[in-house]
Amino acid sequence: NPYNYGMDLKYGINESFTLDMTLIPDFGQVISDDRVLNLSPFEVRYDEKRQFFNEGTELFEKGEDMFYSRRLQDDLLNASKITGRTKNGLGVAILNAVTNQTELDPLTNYNVLIFDQAFGNSSSVSLMNTNVAKKGSQKDANVTGFFAKINNKENTHTYTSKLKISQEFEDDNLTTGFASMFAVENNNGNYRYKLFSILEDEKYNPNDLGFLYANNEIISGLDLGYEQLKKNKNFIFRKHYLFIKHKTLFTDNKFVNLEIEAENKFMLKNYLFLMFKIILKPYEEEDYYETRQNDFINPVKRSKSINIGGYMSSDYRNKFALDFGTGFIKQPLYSGHEFRWRVSPRYRFNDKLSIVYVLSVKNRYNDIGYIDDFINNQNTLEPILSLRNTRMITNVLTGNYILNNKINLSCKLRYHLDQVENLKFQSKDNNGYLVPTTIKNTNEGDYNINYTTWTSDVSLNWRFAPGSQMSLVWKNSIENERNTLINHWISNVEESFSLLQQNSISLKIIYYLDYLYIRK
Repeated sequence: NPYNYGMDLKYGINESFTLDMTLIPDFGQVISDDRVLNLSPFEVRYDEKRQFFNEGTELFEKGEDMFYSRRLQDDLLNASKITGRTKNGLGVAILNAVTNQTELDPLTNYNVLIFDQAFGNSSSVSLMNTNVAKKGSQKDANVTGFFAKINNKENTHTYTSKLKISQEFEDDNLTTGFASMFAVENNNGNYRYKLFSILEDEKYNPNDLGFLYANNEIISGLDLGYEQLKKNKNFIFRKHYLFIKHKTLFTDNKFVNLEIEAENKFMLKNYLFLMFKIILKPYEEEDYYETRQNDFINPVKRSKSINIGGYMSSDYRNKFALDFGTGFIKQPLYSGHEFRWRVSPRYRFNDKLSIVYVLSVKNRYNDIGYIDDFINNQNTLEPILSLRNTRMITNVLTGNYILNNKINLSCKLRYHLDQVENLKFQSKDNNGYLVPTTIKNTNEGDYNINYTTWTSDVSLNWRFAPGSQMSLVWKNSIENERNTLINHWISNVEESFSLLQQNSISLKIIYYLDYLYIRK
């Protein structure tokens, strides 16, 4: 049975700045990720749940894609951060982390630094840098960003600009890319607007320490809205917005997509929240990523579509509350469509015990998806796609019980099912449309997917002294993927719990020492 040990330190340098350090950290008590089957050409972005990387790191969020703390994951040896803001409004955040050598990566040093000067009317200017240095001859990376947010004297308009430069050092080669953003918005009064433009060239890459789904794009957008700011006889508030977003490639300015969204939000006098939206894609989308060719030459055509959805949420102050959402997508090309719904009742038995349940279902029909590269009749590799049906069901139950003002028990149970049923393998013609493939000896069923995952997180916390805490956590998980579809949910659950399970028990004690008290 493996075991881990480590140490955490928090030190108040002065009234403005705090030092946090963690040595050989054990994040075994962090709640499990909500894992899903990834069918996209991009990695899945998971939320950061580790306390060390969530506290005092708000300044790093100004860099957006420049910093993604989940990059600091494998064999983390130590991490240190200094955060704070001076009386003159200068915010500083510094983070250093070192990861050990693994089978894939050498010993690596990570650095993040930002200076943020705040001044009148909530305006600010910032300078941020991220750096990744790897031992040996593997690639190093550096990203620098300059950000400015300026509000006018009346605080009615905001002007935002960002400029980022990425550098990748590999052998004797230097690859430099850049990204920029400019926006102007009216954020005062009933009528609002925002005009923005985002640009990333084909070489901009912050992903050694950041997260960007795709570069090589120009996104231009216009937001128009009306907000009711004062309560009236019908509504506590209401908001009506129109969002228009146009996307092209940076290279050659090739069209990618046009999206028009109308959104309406209402809070009724009884605190029932309602939301309705419709998203229209009036033109066929040019998808340059699905075939995994990375050539930006031969995209896959995706259907024009209409997406209609709604959501309601009742008053959480009541003992019983209910969230419910549903939606439908129609895609005429290949007769594709999607139906989804989500229901989440919550009940507070008393001031000590509460539970929340979530059931989420999403079914897609005649969807398009990449399968693999096959050798065609010309003896060359050709990407093969499939028309497919996908099904997703997620069940989540969370509960919290407060024994007293020092002890509480919490749990989260989650079971998730993803299924992919391939209907017909397809090739892509020169115009990007799917056509019957000429490749033989392929069986669609061999590439079906039945993916299930189960996680349980049970935590007992005892705050036995001011600033001091003991936590006992039990985690249990199961993950399975096969190409034989199991059509009944109960049968999937039964098979999952017949498989090998991973269990972990973690005990963590934090004891607060007042340095000034000890010195006395």
